[in-house]
Amino acid sequence: MSLPNDQSPRAEYARRMNRVLNYIDAHLDQPLELAQLADVANFSRFHFHRIFQSWMGETLGDYARRRRLEKIRRRKPASATMTSPTTNQEISTWTLK
Repeated sequence: MSLPNDQSPRAEYARRMNRVLNYIDAHLDQPLELAQLADVANFSRFHFHRIFQSWMGETLGDYARRRRLEKIRRRKPASATMTSPTTNQEISTWTLK
């Protein structure tokens, strides 16, 4: 007897991991604790840590850091110029890609 596709262990893991990813995105401005995220996924801390890295291809810390940077990047202007406070002249230009 096989399980319907939406009740397979892989589908259940996908649901749990998506719940965690949604939680992370909603709480990027707060500290993210492994224990809290493991609880969101309803996994043990040890198992969650291993599953997250296997599923995402990066550690939880790296993922959270990357998502925070992406969030900041979306809010920044495409380019900006800095001026020297003493001479009021342009000192550099940068562009976000």
